[in-house]
Amino acid sequence: MLPVWKENSRYAELGDVPSQIHAAMTLALGWLLVFRVTTAHARWWEARTLWGALVNATRNVMVKLTCLAKLPRDEYACAARDFNAFPYALRDHLRDESQFTALPGFEKSPDRPSHVPLYLATSRYEALGRWYQQGTIDGDQLRVIDQELR
Repeated sequence: MLPVWKENSRYAELGDVPSQIHAAMTLALGWLLVFRVTTAHARWWEARTLWGALVNATRNVMVKLTCLAKLPRDEYACAARDFNAFPYALRDHLRDESQFTALPGFEKSPDRPSHVPLYLATSRYEALGRWYQQGTIDGDQLRVIDQELR
């Protein structure tokens, strides 16, 4: 029934395309898909690499704070809370889902920053400056910790 309908309709010439055109179009479509998949994989790999670097940096700065700075227990707990929350805050900020009170340790915080990762980073730099002013860390320790905090 379909062949009879095609021959008697305005689409009669549609099926008379040479098969080489189909092969060429298939090849072009295949190349397009390969390039798209390769690009997507490269972007995924770059994101994975950057995420790993972020996790390593937060871990390293906490190790340096533990070993180099003799912080009071509450200051250390506050730093640990901020560094634990930072990767989650950055992830949510990049997805436009950032909610400060959803982060672990900040559920009851009265603050409502518009840029949560910047707020956390600023908080850590303010604490670092305060520790330096108070003499809790010296200039060498400040440079070593700042290297990871950046």
